[in-house]
Amino acid sequence: SMTKEKGNSVYIRCEVTGLGTDYVHWYQKKEDEAFKRILYARKNSKPVPETNHPDVKDFDVLTQNNNYDLKITNLKKRHSGVYYCASWDSTTVTVIIHSVYKNPDEAVLGLLLEQKDLSITKEEGKSVYISCNVTGLSSEYLHWYQKKEDEALIRILYVKRNSKPAHDNNLPDAKDFDTSIQNDNYDLKIPYVKKSHSGVYYCASWD
Repeated sequence: SMTKEKGNSVYIRCEVTGLGTDYVHWYQKKEDEAFKRILYARKNSKPVPETNHPDVKDFDVLTQNNNYDLKITNLKKRHSGVYYCASWDSTTVTVIIHSVYKNPDEAVLGLLLEQKDLSITKEEGKSVYISCNVTGLSSEYLHWYQKKEDEALIRILYVKRNSKPAHDNNLPDAKDFDTSIQNDNYDLKIPYVKKSHSGVYYCASWD
């Protein structure tokens, strides 16, 4: 957990291993707002900013070895939100999510969600577990999202420990998914995998 006063600079860690593409993308999620891409970066190159993001000039990327760290210059209250880096190609995805939430004069960074074994190939009808290990969870709820190529991000479900998951009505196949919770793991379960389940899956939690 890291605490910063407003006006200071913050670095949010993103370590990527086994990268199958040259690019890493940084996204921001604010409460009750859609996901926004801030920028994308390539090693040893200047980041490419997302011109539609109103605060894009407040952000930069420091690349070194396997790290693609996001820098927030002159931290402000409006920077509160959930930040995550993502990289994907046709077979794998790596996602690391960090929460940045605002007290009156401070920003606190502390949540880390790690997803492993994300290159998964299964025959139709088989079951699949997609891992999500959570450290420093301050909210009771964990959300699972799906991203298909050329489509918007959509929530599948959210779940509370020792409770059944609540499925999102906006996803037609939402009832095809379940969760398996043990210790700090909030894994997504697909009991009978179909071709229509192809996509990128990630977990998220915020206050």
